[in-house]
Amino acid sequence: MTRFVFLGLLAPALLLSACNRGSPAPARGPGGDVFSAADLAGDWVGVFTPSNPQRDSFNFYARFDAAGAAYEAADGLADQWTTADSEFRSNVDPRGNALVNLEQRTEQGARMRILGVLDRARLRLGGDFTLARTGASDVGGAFEMHRTSGAGHFSAATHLAGRWLGYGAGQGNHRKDIRWEIGADGTLLRGDMEVHVFIRGGPNTGIFQFSNDAVGRLDNVVIRSADGSVQTLEYFLVDDTGTLMGGPGADSVLGPGLCRLVRQP
Repeated sequence: MTRFVFLGLLAPALLLSACNRGSPAPARGPGGDVFSAADLAGDWVGVFTPSNPQRDSFNFYARFDAAGAAYEAADGLADQWTTADSEFRSNVDPRGNALVNLEQRTEQGARMRILGVLDRARLRLGGDFTLARTGASDVGGAFEMHRTSGAGHFSAATHLAGRWLGYGAGQGNHRKDIRWEIGADGTLLRGDMEVHVFIRGGPNTGIFQFSNDAVGRLDNVVIRSADGSVQTLEYFLVDDTGTLMGGPGADSVLGPGLCRLVRQP
């Protein structure tokens, strides 16, 4: 009888042990880390590089709430996503593989799909992207983004001051070279866009200021030229290293277009 009772108690214990051994361990990322969507929380900025060498790299930023849900994003190609006009989906699996989908509910219908991997420090996200627009060819390539420190991360003295060279391109394939020299206070010290010579200081004093210094965004920058023309940057994005900036704008003579500039050594 004693032996029967012992075996009766032992059998369930053995069964439970076998079940535990058969259960898979939770998936983990590098170093045994377990990731979640909340690891995306905060402000991220980066550079997206198309696989087509004829296309230039461009700026991008995205913002995520404490739960890791995206709620705002923009790129240097005039695409913007906000909660007012777009749908957002984001997720991170336990291994750190991240998926972010941004889709405008507008006529242009810009759709950005980001597939990347988080590093162990949760400060870098890198991988592949696809940008699709209604009536246009898809753009795909690689990207690298970094989490910023939040408000105050960007400053004119650190990320804008210096010499910048680039171009403005508008409809009809017209393209004009642009040169800027920006002071530490955001003043346009000198520059031109081929046909336009920008006024030094004066009305261009302190015009380059971040409207959102957590993501490196400037809005409604108005540049005045000696010939009376006006160049307006609708919004401009700057990368975390202060080497690439770009965004949509308009020239009072040439019309709307996109600008892209690189800071010189």
